[in-house]
Amino acid sequence: MNEASYIDEGATLAIVGFMSSCLLSFLAIRSKYESRAVRLEKLADILFLCGLIILFLTTILIAFNVI
Repeated sequence: MNEASYIDEGATLAIVGFMSSCLLSFLAIRSKYESRAVRLEKLADILFLCGLIILFLTTILIAFNVI
């Protein structure tokens, strides 16, 4: 695989994490049950953080010409 492929894969993973986080946040807001809303919010937070970490690592690899 070439370096552009790694960048694309990192960006794709980050986007999937962010979109999943948005969807879960929406579902948490619309949930009628408090316990379900809390679980969805926690999962959304974890996915958002994972997306940020993946995006950060991809950016660092690009900045330092590692890939």
